[in-house]
Amino acid sequence: MSTDVQAVTSARRRSASRIGRRIVKHWEYYLLVLIPMQVEIQNYVEENTVAFITGQRDLDTEWDSYVQGFEGLRLTHYLEVMQKTYDDFQ
Repeated sequence: MSTDVQAVTSARRRSASRIGRRIVKHWEYYLLVLIPMQVEIQNYVEENTVAFITGQRDLDTEWDSYVQGFEGLRLTHYLEVMQKTYDDFQ
């Protein structure tokens, strides 16, 4: 194998190793933190959608309260992490 081919092969292995470590880091955080957050957010949206549609909650008077409820679910953090992860792999 020529020196050029060896250098390219070696560089590819190092790059793959770095990418692999980044994927594992993001994957662990996704599994342990983001999936539970995603489930909570999805449940909140679904429960409140039903409540608004069925009239259990009044859309005109309770919308602001509904939107503020996302703060307690850390929606902003969730979206920032998901965007950063997406950007890292582009």
